Amino acid sequence: MTRQRLIFFQILLILSACVEPGNDYDVIIHDVNIIDLEKEIVLEHRYVGITGERITIISSTALKGSGSAVVIDGSDKYLIPGLWDMHTHYYWNAETSNPLLIANGVLGVREMFGDPVAINYLRDDTESELIAGPEIVSSGRIVDGAKPFWPNSVAAPDAKTAREIVQRQHANGADFIKVYSWLSREAYFAIADECEQLDIPFAGHVPYDVTFWEAIESNQASAEHLLGLLESSSAEEEHYMKVAQKKEVDSTLISETNFILYLLNTFDAGKFDSLCAKLANSNTWLCPTMVVNRAMANLLDSTLGNDPRMAYMPGSITHGWDPKNDSRFKDTDEAEYAARRQLYEFQLTLLGKMQQAGVRFLAGTDFPNPYCYPGFSLHDELAIMVEGGFTPAQALQTATINPSIYLNKHDDYGNIAEGKFASLVILDRNPLEDITNTQSIRSVLSKGVYFDREDLDDILENVKSYLKLTPISELMLPLIKEKGIEEALKQFYYIRDYTIKKYSFDEWDINVLGYELMKQNLLNEAVEILKINAEMFPTSSNVYDSLAESYWRVGKMDLALKYYQKSLELNSNNTNAAMMIEKITGK
Repeated sequence: MTRQRLIFFQILLILSACVEPGNDYDVIIHDVNIIDLEKEIVLEHRYVGITGERITIISSTALKGSGSAVVIDGSDKYLIPGLWDMHTHYYWNAETSNPLLIANGVLGVREMFGDPVAINYLRDDTESELIAGPEIVSSGRIVDGAKPFWPNSVAAPDAKTAREIVQRQHANGADFIKVYSWLSREAYFAIADECEQLDIPFAGHVPYDVTFWEAIESNQASAEHLLGLLESSSAEEEHYMKVAQKKEVDSTLISETNFILYLLNTFDAGKFDSLCAKLANSNTWLCPTMVVNRAMANLLDSTLGNDPRMAYMPGSITHGWDPKNDSRFKDTDEAEYAARRQLYEFQLTLLGKMQQAGVRFLAGTDFPNPYCYPGFSLHDELAIMVEGGFTPAQALQTATINPSIYLNKHDDYGNIAEGKFASLVILDRNPLEDITNTQSIRSVLSKGVYFDREDLDDILENVKSYLKLTPISELMLPLIKEKGIEEALKQFYYIRDYTIKKYSFDEWDINVLGYELMKQNLLNEAVEILKINAEMFPTSSNVYDSLAESYWRVGKMDLALKYYQKSLELNSNNTNAAMMIEKITGK
């Protein structure tokens, strides 16, 4: 059984048990209290009829359904719209993220580092009910400067290239363009102009070379992490921008610690108020991702690793949460962490002020960055917003109504009304009284598919059980060296297909095994292992890139070329594959 099938076995059972279509109502929620987030009130004792994927009727009197309808007792319960996480890196680990999202009532995500091919496969699977997962809105690959910060980003060193990237990502089906910190002014404004011409939004970081004021004027759809906000609220903004654009040199700003303290010490409240007023009257939204800002300010806190939610995260993810294993933080000292904590606490004091000024917010978490848990951390983000000055209703709006408006999906999502998708969460307690009550989830409906508390507990337990399995590489490496690749492959397939599951078959883990074999000069063995990975994960650009490298190392250039081309077909922004194709063909 493949990894995805293993994790979602329980979900598939639940889906197969759904009621027969064609009745008056497939699902009736009986006597529930609806949270009306537009009016910020509770509508007591309502009856909700659902047919197929949508809400058919909302009534103040009891509904009668046929005998096959699922009837949910909503007495003393509270009904809210399904939640959206508006800043995720979801597709990197969708297999384990999906159940965590469903179990936490997060039924929509905005993917901020997308791969159109992979995203479309995930959409096809969820829309066909092969797996249960969220609605997905996705960017293409990150668009960054001449030397991108993240691997697999797209470099836009100049305006011409930037426009071509926008055109290509738009043609490939990206929902929006993701911009990043190291873009030049020339490239950034070219992206803004091209996006306007093609009528596609762009969102992401406000680049270092661009002011927040300019980002607003350029109609950047959303700004993430509050980056650039304090820079443009600084009394010394002009000086900082000259340094950022390399028109001046200021050695005191090279240190991250000094730079944070500089922003805090030069904060101008009047300028901040003016920026908020401009922001409130613009097309730009804020996605502050305070939960990741908080985590990254506290990475030295040893208690973070004691969080029971760690049991739901793969080792391949949590390994990178150790700052020693993260290039961004491995050289960070205590003084910088102290400055980051000071920055976080100051940003927290600004949230309520911005909300009162009319700035529009989106809730996002940036999972799976350190200590950001798919599904769970969205509830943390809402609690942080309330801590920063939002009312519980205002915080909930950032994950329901606001995303639906921002995404132009208000006809389908955002609040509870007839005709909208039955993407709903039933709570035991009133979230308008205490925002942490969003965690008191009794049941979830994902486009009409019903998961009760027992189902959700089973889903969560399946993830934990899967992650306790031993990686198959721990068996395969010594077996290959002892008995040879043929015998090892027989064992691999037998264990995968016929035995009680004791091992996990993870794309990342098998890929690492392939590279370890290459490192030990077991090249033909590496080819065979990476062929299996491509067989098991045929939509992954990365596995074909690795398979191509193994063929390249054994000198089979025709097969290396074939699989580099396949990798590039799946990810048109794979610069390594493009480089190797050029190297092999000489073109």
